[in-house]
Amino acid sequence: KHLFKDGYLFPYYSSKRKAPHMTTSTAVALFSKLRKIIGKDHPSFLDCRQVGRGVRYRIGMHSMRRWFETRIYDQTRDKKQLADIMRYIKSSTVDTYLDPYQTWKKERNILQETFDQKISLFESYPKKT
Repeated sequence: KHLFKDGYLFPYYSSKRKAPHMTTSTAVALFSKLRKIIGKDHPSFLDCRQVGRGVRYRIGMHSMRRWFETRIYDQTRDKKQLADIMRYIKSSTVDTYLDPYQTWKKERNILQETFDQKISLFESYPKKT
């Protein structure tokens, strides 16, 4: 039910070349439907603006692949399997996308630690009387 002809849940898609199992317009329609489904739980996926007669979404197909990729990684923690699912020739390609994602996940703690130190220095600074 959820697999494509070639057995992959999330197809490789590039606007520059056709996917082997679907046309470009089919892929666009597929991503549009996926965006709406994901948008129910994650409203930022539906952010868009009018451009001429069309609509430009803030999160495009490439971003959706990255979102899908990071969700799989969160579940499996298996980079080799993830590289296979995402059809990367080199498994090191996974790191290109996961490194910023892992930093983003740590960002709150990094910022809190950084600013907690600065605030404590500011608070301990002698006041003029």
